[in-house]
Amino acid sequence: MASLQVSAILLSIITLLTLLVVIKGIKIITNNDPVLTKKRPVQQFVFIFFAWIILTGFLSMIGIFDGAALPPKPMFAALAALTAIILFSFSASGRSMLMATPLHWLIFFQAFRVLVELWFWHGYQTGFLPQVMSFEGANHDIYAGLLAIVAGYVVFKFPYGRKPVVIAFNITGIILLANTLRAAALSMPSPVQQYPFDERLLLLGNFPFIYLPAVLVPLAFGFHFLSLRQLWLHRKKMIEKLMA
Repeated sequence: MASLQVSAILLSIITLLTLLVVIKGIKIITNNDPVLTKKRPVQQFVFIFFAWIILTGFLSMIGIFDGAALPPKPMFAALAALTAIILFSFSASGRSMLMATPLHWLIFFQAFRVLVELWFWHGYQTGFLPQVMSFEGANHDIYAGLLAIVAGYVVFKFPYGRKPVVIAFNITGIILLANTLRAAALSMPSPVQQYPFDERLLLLGNFPFIYLPAVLVPLAFGFHFLSLRQLWLHRKKMIEKLMA
């Protein structure tokens, strides 16, 4: 099987498994909260997730994300999804779900980035992607996935010292992911280009590779934001109890 087809299948599997983990987590949380159960968030999220997958997949097939540009066209899909996640966190349902979610869950979830980075490395080894996008190049996001396992364990086992761990992990993860996106952007033809342009990067705007920027990247950034937002909500609740 050609390396392009193998990469397409692997990324599709990673995307599907990641979404299933999110949906499973939402189901567990809502089943333990009668108020959330009445709102049927699982059905809503399943509809939203797969509607987004169908929409972005269709747009990629008709060439909306084709061509070199700065910012890269797939980034607009990433920004749209990330904006939706952030807005959700400020809704009543979003706040309720964050308060009902164990702190270590949102951290452990970021371990999926290890699979994504192994996919990048496989793509480089098979000639599908340039070296700059692997951990042998300028992409070091695999450390965020590995740190998620360690940080999640610490937060789970030592709840009294969890605040600095949560903050440090999320800031580190955001920086690592931003650096990866920076490497991709600086590989595109532009006045600020630093890395040699490689046309293989444009494949990330094609189906099913669009799911990397349209689904996986927003989930990584979004869960960092949700984790920090969750910590703030817990702190706010604690202050309100002390002042009551």
